[in-house]
Amino acid sequence: MEEEDRSVKPELQAELRTFCVQACHGKSKGSFRTQTSAVMNRFPGAMAADLSETDLWHKVKAMPYVACEKSDGTRYLLAALGDRGVFLISREWEMSPWRLILKGRDGKLLDDTLLDGELVTDTEGDPDGILTELPVLRFLVFDAMRIGGRDLTCLNLLKRLETCAAEVFKPRIDFLRECAEKKAKPKEDMDIFMKDFFDLRDVSVVIGLSKQKRLPHPCDGVILTPVLWPYTPGSCPQLLKWKPPEMNTV
Repeated sequence: MEEEDRSVKPELQAELRTFCVQACHGKSKGSFRTQTSAVMNRFPGAMAADLSETDLWHKVKAMPYVACEKSDGTRYLLAALGDRGVFLISREWEMSPWRLILKGRDGKLLDDTLLDGELVTDTEGDPDGILTELPVLRFLVFDAMRIGGRDLTCLNLLKRLETCAAEVFKPRIDFLRECAEKKAKPKEDMDIFMKDFFDLRDVSVVIGLSKQKRLPHPCDGVILTPVLWPYTPGSCPQLLKWKPPEMNTV
């Protein structure tokens, strides 16, 4: 059996790079005319800063935040381009096609869509840690920049996530339900889920899930995301990450 070709042609790579930069900066196709080599070479996804004591007083206590576990996975942007397929784009601009069926509310394949997330390998075990299911790849979405051509970057986090739930995950659930009824499981390379967010008052729950290894994948900290902030490409001082001291590397 021949190995599946997961390469992306150079012309499509260039198109995907431009699309990611435009979408993360809140620009529609063809409207981003001031592209410099620095902008085009830099990964456009939002990058968290390390949480400091100053941040606790001047940021976390000054504006609403939500918390989620910091998955020990691989960061990717996910681009859905209609019948051309779904692609994952890494921080190093490595690109690959993935079999994943994402439909909109109209039943058509999602197009002109860019999501932010992490690819993890989930395993399910019993309370004694004995593996009970085969590992499965899952893409965990924690933000959305564009869906169906609609710019979401100017919206606050909750609006972005609500739109993603309604426009991506609700149709996805309906599609999978139809497949189950027809007993026709789709051939896909991975599954996709929304990441769970917690009120900041429940951050101890997030930390507990990590330390008690109650998640189906490794976790190495907590991400604090500002609720009212727009999506910010590149370094985002308001987006904060925290690791337990024992997980920090020198």
